[in-house]
Amino acid sequence: MVSGSLNFIGAAYFCAAAAYRVGTGLVTVGVPQQILGALAGKLPEATWVLLPNNMGLVNKGAAKVVREELKGLPMHC
Repeated sequence: MVSGSLNFIGAAYFCAAAAYRVGTGLVTVGVPQQILGALAGKLPEATWVLLPNNMGLVNKGAAKVVREELKGLPMHC
């Protein structure tokens, strides 16, 4: 999931926590570096992708990072 900004840290936390509550086995969270420290302790089982940002707000460069992370992953519905 891609979520959060320096002003909305809770959005990333609640989204990832909800994914775990419904039984998701692995949650990878894409966030700006500035909020990783606040979230990592609350979601110790998550994996992380640091996204390009401008002052804590994800920028357009994040789309390329997300596409690269998704390559080769199995997608199941």
